Amino acid sequence: MKRKRRRTLSDGGRRLSSEREGTRRGRVPVLISACLIGLPTRFDGGGRLRAELLESLAGEWLVPVCPEQLGGLPTPRAAQDIFPGGPGAGSPAPADAPGSAGGEEVLDGSARVVNRDGVDVTEAFVRGARSVAELAERLGARRAYLAARSPSCAAASYGVGARLSGVAAAALARSGVEVIDVE
Repeated sequence: MKRKRRRTLSDGGRRLSSEREGTRRGRVPVLISACLIGLPTRFDGGGRLRAELLESLAGEWLVPVCPEQLGGLPTPRAAQDIFPGGPGAGSPAPADAPGSAGGEEVLDGSARVVNRDGVDVTEAFVRGARSVAELAERLGARRAYLAARSPSCAAASYGVGARLSGVAAAALARSGVEVIDVE
């Protein structure tokens, strides 16, 4: 009897072996916010199950991700917002409107993520965003369905009256992954 060879992720950061070209039985992996499949990963410990979305993606190779958890933040956690100003800018001033900066600015170091308790969580957001982008690269994912109105995941709807992305959405877009907002 012939044994199947097991494949692992411990390949030194290279793409996966049998799925090197990003396929699994002819399917390309698709990233999805873990909360959208109902996992309790939101900041408040809840999920945002989107059954219609899952039905429309039936047959796809879905890879659930939570950038905030990958960055080391706990669940539940205090809600967060993106504010202008780089590291060391201190607590946001009342004039600093949340949502007036987005994920691109966080990745570039000209904005930061601060939770409702006033704690700067920028490092965790950047670490999580980079982890998701690295996962997409390793798996060969070219598309991601992410939760709208999130400072991590929003593709184009984060911000007050603005078209700004979340930190992970910006990192994925920079990597050439198509990011789709899901309400």
